[in-house]
Amino acid sequence: MKATILGAGNMGQSICFGMEKLGYQITLIDTSMDALKECDSRLEKDATLVSTGVNEYLQILKRVDYPDIMISSLPFYENTAVAEYCIKRGIRYCDLGGNADVSRKINDLAKAKASKPVMTDLGVAPGMVNMLTEHMYRQMTKEEGKNPETVKMMVGGIPRHAQQEDFFNYYCNWSIDGLLNEYMESCDILENGEITKVEPLTEYEVFETKSLGYVEAFNTSGGASHTIETLKRLGATNVCYKTIRWPGHAKTMTLLIKKCGLDRETMRKILEKNCSLIPAEDCVMIMIVIDDKLQEILIPAEAGFSAMQRSTGFSVACAAALIGAGQYDGYKSIRYEDMSFEDFNLNMDVLIGTPKPEEGQEDDNELQ
Repeated sequence: MKATILGAGNMGQSICFGMEKLGYQITLIDTSMDALKECDSRLEKDATLVSTGVNEYLQILKRVDYPDIMISSLPFYENTAVAEYCIKRGIRYCDLGGNADVSRKINDLAKAKASKPVMTDLGVAPGMVNMLTEHMYRQMTKEEGKNPETVKMMVGGIPRHAQQEDFFNYYCNWSIDGLLNEYMESCDILENGEITKVEPLTEYEVFETKSLGYVEAFNTSGGASHTIETLKRLGATNVCYKTIRWPGHAKTMTLLIKKCGLDRETMRKILEKNCSLIPAEDCVMIMIVIDDKLQEILIPAEAGFSAMQRSTGFSVACAAALIGAGQYDGYKSIRYEDMSFEDFNLNMDVLIGTPKPEEGQEDDNELQ
């Protein structure tokens, strides 16, 4: 089986590694030969490296060379054109998401015109946390004989240790543009049975975790994806998604965005200068609260990959490997509920080990 990955950045590297481990031959596209070579060095077998722009590559791609699946790890604003190309030509497609409007446009187009499956929003959030949450919700419904009412999904990719001397208390090792989407666009929530929108950086809370101590969380855009609609249909009445950070980060971001009213370009410059230049060991915290049940998972950096690479890139690979194998060829636009959690989890176990709750949690809180 063959996979073409567009983009050889941090996430592209972990996607390539994951797809190879799951049995795929890799073709990798990027304008930077240095990035391509760095990515190739992580693989057991040589990948096909194509140093060109994505548009140029797609223009010369022949039908005989179509992959079993095409995966975009490009910035979100480039995904629409790639998805349209794949939908028009019957190529299976998936991406990391990063913008709710872009993902919605791609899924609507897939529902109308796709002959092969398309799946968006396949990182850690949205992505892994949504599949875990929907699985946990169904499991609790089955075990307790009633529909849980309240669901809270919370995820944070943060430095492993708080950077207390830093006003931002944060290091962004994924995408500044994606981060700004989270902080500056409206958030979908389910409130009292109705889907509505709220402002980002709101509903602030501080709480204690077993693995990191005290952290903060607040509403951000995009992470809920279509899990909001699914859980509403299944019987939930209140659902939200929040981003986890070390305490103090939200105060700084609220000052700059809300009180000072800084625009997107100014915020990009500030974040690039203050949150992307100092490498730090990271971790990814996942917390799922459904009524009175709590699931807490901590994913560390390991084996030369950051925690964000492992949780995001590997999550994409786990789903893409199933899609590329033709397992979902009867679908046009795949939702989290359509994908076998068991099959996804088996792939995740190959790449990262099955995510385990933190020590001390009750057995009945564990995902089975």
